[in-house]
Amino acid sequence: MSNLGMEFEATITGQDGIVNTVVELVWDPVRPLYFEMGIAGYPDLDWIIGRDLLAAGIAVCAGTDDVRVYPDGDPASAADLVIVLASPTGRCEIRIDRFDVDILVSRTVRDVPLGAEVAVPDRVPAEWLGMADDGSTS
Repeated sequence: MSNLGMEFEATITGQDGIVNTVVELVWDPVRPLYFEMGIAGYPDLDWIIGRDLLAAGIAVCAGTDDVRVYPDGDPASAADLVIVLASPTGRCEIRIDRFDVDILVSRTVRDVPLGAEVAVPDRVPAEWLGMADDGSTS
């Protein structure tokens, strides 16, 4: 499996007005829980968006707090997907093609199904207890 990504024409509405740019979503099967989102013109600004959040937001409003995703209008016909990013310093709305995002998310689900991303142990191995951050025992 290799990384999957797609670039999208985007309209970003924020404190500074409206900007038309390109947004890239990249999914790495080694880290299947999320997409990295980069915005052209802002090389130091990357956002992490949960894959399950993005998948849910294609059909219904999903997320709270700093990242929300939802179709712009009727989920049966909305052409745009809205991603709202919020931080202590501001908020913006990004509009990208909902159908292309759906295709991208579907490709990732084919490689790693939703819910199959991580096998979480139900207990911590005894030898890990009492281990310091550097791996030594005290």
